[in-house]
Amino acid sequence: MKIKITKMHSAILQLKEAIELFFEERDPVSIHTLSSAALQIINDHIKTLDYNTAIHPNSPYIREEHRKDWIAAMNGPKNFFKHADRDIKNGINEIDFETSVNDYIIYGAINNLKNIDTNLYQNNIIFLVFETWFIYNHSKFFNKDLIASPITNFENIEIEIAMDNKKSFLELLKIIKDYNINNIEQIQNFVVKKSR
Repeated sequence: MKIKITKMHSAILQLKEAIELFFEERDPVSIHTLSSAALQIINDHIKTLDYNTAIHPNSPYIREEHRKDWIAAMNGPKNFFKHADRDIKNGINEIDFETSVNDYIIYGAINNLKNIDTNLYQNNIIFLVFETWFIYNHSKFFNKDLIASPITNFENIEIEIAMDNKKSFLELLKIIKDYNINNIEQIQNFVVKKSR
């Protein structure tokens, strides 16, 4: 079977799958490979559109004292999982993979997507859910006057959301998927209808 698919659509699919695997706490190498591929495609689109607001080494969103950590997280071990040629030549056949780098790769892809296609970002609520989780759990990195969580109110949702618990966000994603919810307004309307 053949399917036609655009570069950006492939990035969206890879990123959505990476997020689901992330909240399911599945294989971190697979999550990294999917999210890094999506980030690369999205970043390549940013370059062609001449945007300079994406998450990059000189991003204004990142505090200076954490910039080196941010760069290391964004570049991380993606080449180790993608290529073997140089590593084989240099006798490198393993790394210490800090799995929390996946948080940053997924967030970077989402944030960059937001800069080049607001509709793709807003119409995929899974991105807003992840971004909310990320900003809450990595708040020390951010200039609070430049960035805020996209979802700020979970009070009407029938499940209890523990902001530091991936499993509660997984429950939220299940509701979103089961009821084909695509944006924040739909989830709020859905919850209001369900609670009457």
